Order: sequence, then structure tokens, then C-alpha cells
Amino acid sequence: MNDKLAALVDKCASTRGAPAAAELFQHIAQLLSEDVERDSRPELRSALFRVARAGAAARSNNPRAALALLDGAWLRCRDDRDRATLLAEAERLHAAAVAASTFAAAALDAWPDAEDAAPPAMNTAPHVYERAVATWPAVTRWRSPRYWVAELGARIVPVEVGIAHRDSDLAQQRLVPFGEYVDAVLLPLARGEAASLGGTVCAVSEVVPVTSARTVAYLAQHPLLEQCPQLARDAAPWPRFVQDAIALGPRAQRSLEPIVSAWVAPRGATTPLHFDRHPNYLCHVVGRKLVYLWPPDTPTIPRNAPPAENTSPLDAASLVDACELRADLRPGDVLFIPEGWWHYVVTPVTSVSVSI
Repeated sequence: MNDKLAALVDKCASTRGAPAAAELFQHIAQLLSEDVERDSRPELRSALFRVARAGAAARSNNPRAALALLDGAWLRCRDDRDRATLLAEAERLHAAAVAASTFAAAALDAWPDAEDAAPPAMNTAPHVYERAVATWPAVTRWRSPRYWVAELGARIVPVEVGIAHRDSDLAQQRLVPFGEYVDAVLLPLARGEAASLGGTVCAVSEVVPVTSARTVAYLAQHPLLEQCPQLARDAAPWPRFVQDAIALGPRAQRSLEPIVSAWVAPRGATTPLHFDRHPNYLCHVVGRKLVYLWPPDTPTIPRNAPPAENTSPLDAASLVDACELRADLRPGDVLFIPEGWWHYVVTPVTSVSVSI
């Protein structure tokens, strides 16, 4: 970070009113999204942390703007203590930010469902543990858009846009308040209407291509339960068979915490045909999700095909009749997906899942 930028950061962080905090935040965030030298990234993240906190404190009368700064920094910071500080300050602001918002979902207690949304039921696969997490509070609470907005509406989240599997398309995200994602994407598509999500595409991290070009937007593989601890309390406890598997897994062997991701999908969302490099459990909480699976050695699906070695350019929809297994997941079901198994996911209605 050059001396001029460092001086601007110091002035912003030490001056009443945090002058030019928003502009400075955008500039530093842009630098982090570019191919800057690795050695300069920690310094830039530290500067972003200072600017975000100063800017948020100066915007006490505008909790949505303050929260956007804090969440924007949380998404980019790597230091655990900085992330914990940002998270605590963001949680304190969230209720006020929601109260200052006009999210349509705040008045709804159930997801809308277009009459033609559900395709014929399919047989469940042997890998499905039916109703294994049916006692989670999330299975009841997360059905309500009102609940989501109350807990998360003004929090900033990265939403993946449709990816067409070209090299230039492998990092497409938009940072938006969760409530805006609900209003602009989840609710219209749930009603069978058109949806769109404005804003400029920006990459805050390398995106694994899990969203198809036909999907308008998808909050996918995001640590939402870490960002909003109340959601983590809703999605508990983990089934014993999941706990045992995690305890014997490669991350546990390296004393690392398991990776828990949330998937909040609109009606009609699909993923490309892909495989994961590690086994995982997909715990389905809201709506319905169809998962088609093929063994790793399926001769009709070549491995290591460009542009991404774990993603196939084939049209998965044309292969479903020949799939090895298919799972029709309902709230409370858990699907175990072994390492290396090809899978293609279709979301016929608004759905929420958690993977570990």
C-alpha cells in the first residue's frame, strides 16, 4: 500500500465523521479484487477493516449503509479477530437496518409456490437418510421469508449469477443485501414471474462454477451460518452419523473445523454437472431439491475436461434418464455424496440446504 493511500486511511480512521469512507472502501476493495501482489493483501485488508469500522460508526443514523461497510469488510478479511469484531458490530446493527428497509418478504410467513413448480416425484437414492434433521428448528423457521429478513435481511451476501462455463465467467458475483436477493429473485421466481438482480458484477473470491447459465442468481456455497450465528443455532444438532464422519475426515486430521455452507436457491435454479473433491452431506431444510448422480468412472462423462476439471461441459439435463441414482430431497432429508461422484442438481421450488 503506497504512502498516499496509507495517509488517507489514517485520516479516515482518526477524523470525526470518517471523511470519504465509502469512496476509500470501494477503492481498497477494488485493489483486493485485482491481481495485486500477495504480500500487499494483508495490509490492504487491515486498511479495509479500519475504514469499514470508522465509516460504520460515522453512519449511526443510516444502519443499512453502516452494515454494508461492515459486511463488505467481513467478506474480504482473513484475520479471525478482525472478522469476529466486524461480525459482532454487524449483528448489533441488523435489527435497525431491517426496520429501515422495505423488503416485501418481511410480511410473508411462507414461500410462494407456482402451481406448475413441482415435477413428478422421483425415487430416492440409497444415500438418502430420510428426515435425519427433521427436528432442526430450521425446518420450521426457515420456511418463513419474514424470519429470514428479520435475521438477515440487511446483511450483505455474495450472490452468484448465471455462469456459462467460459474461462472469463468463473468469478461472477454480486454483493447485495439478503433482503434484496429475496425481493428481486426468490419471491418473483417462486410466484412464476420474471426476476432480475441489478448491480455491478464483482468477484470477492474465486467462484467454483456451481451455477448454470440458466440461473438468474443463486446464494451458493456461502458461510451464511457463520455470518449469522442464529442460523447456526437453528441448524443443530448434526446427526450422529455426520458427526462421526466429520471426526474421521481429512480436515479433522489436520485439526481444522469442517466447512459448512448454505445454499439458498430460487425456483428453477440448476447446477452444471460436476463432482466434489471431498465427500459431503447435503442437509435439506426448505422446499424440494432433485439430485442426479453418476459414478466417477461413468464412460459417457469425461473427466478433466476444460474449462474446470471438476465440471463437465455436457448438458446434464440430457443425461438424467441414464443416471445411476437420483434423490428427491424433502425438508429434513440428508444426502451423502461420495467424493468424485458426478451430480446435477435441479431446484423445482424455492429451497434452502446446508452442506458439511
